[in-house]
Amino acid sequence: MKRAALLAAAAVLLAAAPARANPPVADVFRTRSLVAHDLSAVPQWTDALERARAEAAALRAPRSGEACAGVSAAAWCAAVAAARPLPRGRQIYEINRFVNAMLGKAEDPGVPPAGERWPALTEALRGRGGGLAAAVVKYLSLREVGVPSEILRIVVVEDVLRGDRTALLLAREGSDEVVLSLDTDVLRGAARTANLRPYYSFNETTLWMHVPETQEISP
Repeated sequence: MKRAALLAAAAVLLAAAPARANPPVADVFRTRSLVAHDLSAVPQWTDALERARAEAAALRAPRSGEACAGVSAAAWCAAVAAARPLPRGRQIYEINRFVNAMLGKAEDPGVPPAGERWPALTEALRGRGGGLAAAVVKYLSLREVGVPSEILRIVVVEDVLRGDRTALLLAREGSDEVVLSLDTDVLRGAARTANLRPYYSFNETTLWMHVPETQEISP
């Protein structure tokens, strides 16, 4: 993630969450976060979300058999239909496994710089976008099968072992949040994942700006 984008997100969060009224909260990956119900600092996400919703609606339409005619779209339609009646924990596992099988061999270009469009649903299903594309598809797929947005968020992270930046999906299960990574089908608990450093995270309503739990946040 570019420094300018980090500063933009921080500015929105600091303005929306004054230290005394809304103190930082303990969060995943040994961080604290400032929280804002304002997505203006992540326009690439809101644009991708709007396009993905339109694409998903086309696949749900009465003539969606035509929309699902492509190999990747047909596989997605089938995976969503199969996951919809499952218990929530199984939905999360099956969607993670499906997307990893579809996109796991694609090169991960990292998170696009500010001003560059993020992949939405159909573009991501063609294998473009790496970890970010996988996180977007997992998020939209889980929303399609009925998982509520408030237990999901996409997180932009640095893998400190590999030195690269990517994105992944978190899903809350009980008191823990599990990591849906492109690297593995295993759902790892965020509390037990030591190699990821989050910068910011978001869903359809909320933006979180993460800082290490030992770092001071000035008012």
